[in-house]
Amino acid sequence: MAPKYDGRFGRFPNRLYVEESVVNALRALTIGCERYIIIVNKSWSDWLGKKGERPEHVLFETDALDFDQGLDGRLRKSRKVHAIVVDQDGGVVEVDMKARTWRILAESDQVRKRIREVDDALREGLHPQRFSSTAAAWIAVAPFVAIIVVGMLLQLIDPNLRSHFDAPADSRASSAPYPGWFYDFMTVALYCSPICLVIAAMLFVPVVLAGGLHIWPELLTWRSVFGMLFQAGRSIQLPQDGRSIFVGVTIAFISALLTFWFTK
Repeated sequence: MAPKYDGRFGRFPNRLYVEESVVNALRALTIGCERYIIIVNKSWSDWLGKKGERPEHVLFETDALDFDQGLDGRLRKSRKVHAIVVDQDGGVVEVDMKARTWRILAESDQVRKRIREVDDALREGLHPQRFSSTAAAWIAVAPFVAIIVVGMLLQLIDPNLRSHFDAPADSRASSAPYPGWFYDFMTVALYCSPICLVIAAMLFVPVVLAGGLHIWPELLTWRSVFGMLFQAGRSIQLPQDGRSIFVGVTIAFISALLTFWFTK
């Protein structure tokens, strides 16, 4: 879907970017403007415990961002990057790179053009891997959500379960008459939960390392991420019986699907 620039508020693409595209976007944001102020919240490791260090840099147009050797070093280790840019025709735009949002504070043609150029630069450098904190969270809770959803559906469509839960508490059986396959489903889901937690952790690593500018960490590849996942999977021991074989095949199939989706 094509981006829209006709409002006073908008968002940049919700993905990680290659470093070159972020450099081009920051250059488009700052070059040729009347003035700017950029507030850089440094990473915890970059200032915590260091005497006299402040948790943020405040940069002005007189500080001259240096993009000749790539990303300016003052922006590299950041948790948040927040900029306010004033154009020569009086336009003012506020950009929050951490939240991937922009907001026009004073309207002008030049500031509209600047936002388009920033957005175009970021879109040219979208990283193909689909890593996000939202995806990690959904994968982490997926087995438990599946158990709850299937259990609730059974309570709606199974007459034996409806009768059980509609009966008075004092005359109700001690255990609900769920079908046998539901307990097998729960077993599979629970065995899958460690795998899903490991996958979620692996997906969350690039998001954390990407920092306030959402730059994909170049030393991290999908092979290294899922190599760690494979080693973790090998350490899981399952009982050697017929049910464990079914569980193992199911886990392998789900892991293969997730690996394909997030690395294609």
